[in-house]
Amino acid sequence: MKVKILVLTITISILFSGIFVVGDEIDDNEEHGKSIENEIEGSPWPCFGRDRKNTGLSPYDTNHIDGTEKWRFETEGSVRSSPSIGADDTIYVGSVDNHLYAINQDGTEKWSFETNEQVRSSPAIADDGTIYVGSYDNNLYAIDPDGTEKWRFNTDDIIYSSPTIDEDGTIYVGSNDNNLYAVNPDGTEKWSFDTGYNCRSSPAIADDGTIHIDSGLEEPELFAIYPNGTKRWSFDPGFGGTMKSSPSIADDGTIYYGSVDDNLYAVNMDGTEKWRFKTEGTVYSSPTIGEDGSIYFGSSDYYLYALNPDGTEKWRFHTDGHVRSSPAIGGDGTIYVGSYDNNLYAIDPDGTEKWSFKADRGIRSSPSIGRDGTIYVGSYDNNLYAVGEEVDEHAFKIEEPLGNGTVEVDGQEVTEWPYEEVYEEGIEIQLEALPEQGWQFEGWDGIDETDKETTIIMNEDKEITPVFERTDIVDFELTINEPRDGEEFEENENVSIDIEVENLYQDDYEVEIRLSI
Repeated sequence: MKVKILVLTITISILFSGIFVVGDEIDDNEEHGKSIENEIEGSPWPCFGRDRKNTGLSPYDTNHIDGTEKWRFETEGSVRSSPSIGADDTIYVGSVDNHLYAINQDGTEKWSFETNEQVRSSPAIADDGTIYVGSYDNNLYAIDPDGTEKWRFNTDDIIYSSPTIDEDGTIYVGSNDNNLYAVNPDGTEKWSFDTGYNCRSSPAIADDGTIHIDSGLEEPELFAIYPNGTKRWSFDPGFGGTMKSSPSIADDGTIYYGSVDDNLYAVNMDGTEKWRFKTEGTVYSSPTIGEDGSIYFGSSDYYLYALNPDGTEKWRFHTDGHVRSSPAIGGDGTIYVGSYDNNLYAIDPDGTEKWSFKADRGIRSSPSIGRDGTIYVGSYDNNLYAVGEEVDEHAFKIEEPLGNGTVEVDGQEVTEWPYEEVYEEGIEIQLEALPEQGWQFEGWDGIDETDKETTIIMNEDKEITPVFERTDIVDFELTINEPRDGEEFEENENVSIDIEVENLYQDDYEVEIRLSI
């Protein structure tokens, strides 16, 4: 007589003393990385003056900023470069110590790139994340977001100018070899324009694509250049002096710039003078333009000036040092500017002081504004400063787990206990409990949560302990190699069963196998 095996049902029961718990599965493919939201949004401050017109106007509200130092990043030389901010909120800034630095939002170094001379140029960031910056070693550098060199473009003298990137990706930068260069995104020269003397300012690009640049010490002071590299017009104020600031362009096409003759000039789109405003000192500060058309700039006479679009004075704000920093304007209208008196000033639109932040030495660098309103500015004291608002801080502690398992905090596995950190008010922390095999997560002692994945908000000091418990039953994956389903055998015939067990870990088990025949 033959008996046919109709169904093979195999169950493994693992018995040992202890608490009965059902084990948790861990998904190794689960992602714990940060959101890519910031990576697909535009840069909050991609270049000197924030935009191609050098207006210095940010869309981000800064009304909550109170002048509290968030952090400082120290370099080995003065920071005269103005910081730029990438789409992922990385801060880029040059230093006289020959380096361009990439700095994380918490003030830690991401990477540094060494040139052969000082970096006073302010970086410009392209849509693909490439960083362009000039150096006193005569080169314009293109640097990938990971800090590796993409290419370098050599000129015949130092590059003090900060690059500006046009919509088609062309990079415009001045050199002390008297030329404005147009450089293709692959590092090849598109054209050059000889201004007759050194080009130290940062180009500004009008809505029609016209590029505006200074000519250094000789007349004329200001050039307008077509995108093909030919001259459109030049402006000569009849002084024979030098343009000391970078130009900026208003919505109506008016070009503003400062000069060594102590004037701020307003020039029409056709190259004729619109008006000039006299200060009592050289105007190194590049003018910035508010949403209402107001013009803000500093002078070596220790004042920050606010002018109406018709050239009349709105107000002036006194500092105790030269104001060569170019102002930045928050979305709420607050004006930020540095002074040689060591202070960064926040000034209300009516000209009254809101607050001031004191560095250890003078501030020549121009401020930039981050997405969250943080103000970034360099100083002669070798530091880049992040200035924000005062926030409460709370202590967070995770005690060593009860049972076998560990914890990930914001995607990073904790390896030393207790885990202790201090977080600012309102910070969200992602936690995940990871039980070892044969254990399961029971809950968090200290907070009212039982899910192994949870988010806590730091609104007070918190101390928690993860709790894991043993399990009596563990399920394993079995593969039956022999006999095959449906195979026939003689009655009372001995049958060998070949079974593969996966995920079995070392321990003593009693295994029970049942066959249904």
